Amino acid sequence: MPSRPRVRNRRWQATLIVTLVFTAAVGAAAVGWWYARESPPHQGPLILLAVVIILVEVNALVGPAAPASGGKKILATLSGTFWAGFILTAILYVVLAMLFG
Repeated sequence: MPSRPRVRNRRWQATLIVTLVFTAAVGAAAVGWWYARESPPHQGPLILLAVVIILVEVNALVGPAAPASGGKKILATLSGTFWAGFILTAILYVVLAMLFG
């Protein structure tokens, strides 16, 4: 049975891994900031999508329940919540694909 690495070696490996992950995260953030700074802002579609999401969520939580569902809200069950999320994601994907081609 092989012996376990020494604590000193494990500490060094952990420090190296944390440093590499931190460096990768900072690098990704810096590249994202650089490209976001170079491109013009597009606030209109984001505001429109936020309004659509808010309307869908408010309707799902507050609106009247459909008689076909036995008087239950779609977000009352876990499967209903997942399906609502999948459908909303598909709608947003299509809208974003149409907007940004």
